[in-house]
Formats: sequence, structure tokens, C-alpha cells
Amino acid sequence: MRRTVPIMLLATLIALATPALATPALAAARRADAIPTWSQPFPMHRPSVRGGSGMAYDPSRHELVLFGGSNGVSAFGDTWLWNGTDWKQANPPASPPARWDAGMAYDSTHHRIVLFGGWNFFSPPFNDTWTWDGTTWTEQHPTTSPPGRLVHALSDDPAGGGLVLFGGTDITETSVLGDTWRWDGTNWAQLTPPSSPSPRFATSVYSPALGAVFLFGGFDGTSYLNDSWTFDGSTWTKLSPGTVPRGRSDNGIATLAGSIVIALGYGGSGHILDDTWFYRRGTWMRLTSPGPSSRNIPVMASDPGGQNVLLFGGASGIGGFTSTTWLLQ
Repeated sequence: MRRTVPIMLLATLIALATPALATPALAAARRADAIPTWSQPFPMHRPSVRGGSGMAYDPSRHELVLFGGSNGVSAFGDTWLWNGTDWKQANPPASPPARWDAGMAYDSTHHRIVLFGGWNFFSPPFNDTWTWDGTTWTEQHPTTSPPGRLVHALSDDPAGGGLVLFGGTDITETSVLGDTWRWDGTNWAQLTPPSSPSPRFATSVYSPALGAVFLFGGFDGTSYLNDSWTFDGSTWTKLSPGTVPRGRSDNGIATLAGSIVIALGYGGSGHILDDTWFYRRGTWMRLTSPGPSSRNIPVMASDPGGQNVLLFGGASGIGGFTSTTWLLQ
């Protein structure tokens, strides 16, 4: 007589052998553990060759906004939108003056993209503040502003209720700054955190996974740094990961599925870098799959709508500016 399996036991065995339906939390956890890869789309339209642009994601319109940059000869004052598949040039009725190396970030508290500072070859660094509402740029007139600067770190700071700005430099890169400022939607105020990174120009990004601003490396006027810091709205805290990327400046930085991603940049002594690293659970890991060629001053930002990171442009040396688009997902 053939042995049979009771119906309830059979159902249990089938359930154990069948993969569970992916809940949103489970799907997010699996994605956070995935190893991302680079791919190069070829959009029909795109900005001209350039580096040092500003870029931020506008969640209200599900698009990335790129402003300005330079081809090494001229600075640009154009605005471009990335919709996930193609670039489109915007024609706002008002725009900031042409510039590059400005800070640009989305202020999630006040629902505006904010641009601050930068330079255009022919004048001291700007210290003006502009906001983008999806249609036009509007210059703000705060009663207090940070001194003019370029290549400063600017990030969303929900814990502080605005944006946080750190460091930067003047045109000659001889006066490197180490001050921290907050934008509250109306005015700038200098902060005095009890702990802070050393003066430098560097890159930063807000990490929802960490609930803090994350700053990496930079250049202090002498050395290319590879330390990592977080800002919780009140103070900076230095992290102590084991393996660390090579010190660098002028790199891209973004977040992807709970990880911090840095890519490319300049490592000193003529070394323009081509590597990509991601930081998760307190550890840096290097991405081994191929990606963009060596370059510095690319612009890079998260595209939550496309669940990827977009990187555009950069320079591989004198006259080596590019207009390629790359996606990390």
C-alpha cells in the first residue's frame, strides 16, 4: 500500500519549499545587499561636454535637475532635466549667472532645490543663494550668507530642518575652509559643532539609511583625504571603517539602496581615478565590475524614481571633458 502524506502536512511542506512572496521590506533588504553595476545609456539629447555641474533630484516632479558646469574655457548657466531616459533642456524665465563648482541639493524640509556659490573664471567666488521650484530659478536674499566659495559640500539635513554646508575653497585653493552653515529656508546661520572635520573641500550627501549627512575625504590644501564623517544636525562624528578608498577630491557621491556611493575623482600626483566604492554597514567595498573611465569633477546624484544613481560628464585631463551619461543600479 502506497504511503500517503496528510493534506495539512503536505501543505506545510509545500510552503516551506516555496520562496516567500517578497514584501516591500524584504525586497528593500535584498536590494541593499545586491552588488550594483554600471551601464551606459545613450540618450537622444544631452548637455554639452562639461564638468563641475550641480545636480539634485526633484521628488515632486520625479526628475533630476542639472545646472551649469564648465568645459574648461567657459562656464555655463543652462538648466537640464533628466526624466529617467533622456535629457531635456529647460528654459526658465530666470536663472543664476553661469558658474561651476557650485553646491546644489534638495531641501526636503522646504521642498526646493537650492544652489549656492561656485565661480565663473572672471570674478571672485559667488555667495548667492538660488532656489528651483520646477519652473524657474529665484534668487533669495538672506540677511546672512557664508563667504563666497566653490567645491563646498552641500546636503539635505532633515534633522536640522534645512541644508548643511561645509568647507570649500577660494579660486586659488590656498584658502581652504572648515566652517559649517545651515540653510533654514530663509537665512543662513553659521553653526559651532563641538566636533568637525578639518578644513577642506569635499563632497557630502544625506543618507536616509544613516539618518545623517555623510561626508567623505576631500583636499585640505596639502593632502588628499580619505576619512568619513557624519553630521546628525548638531555635531560631526568621525567614522572608523577598516578598508578605506584612496584619498581624493572632486569625486561623485550619492546614495543607492541604503549604501553611500563614491566614484572617480582626483587622487593627487596626476592620478585621475576610475574606481567606485560603496559604504554599507560600516564597511567600504570596492566595485569590481567595469564603469566610467577615469575622470574628475563629474556630477552624480541619486534618482530614486529610477532606483539608480546617475553620473554625468567630468574631465579626464586638460581638454578631456565629456558628455557621457552613466547609470549605477
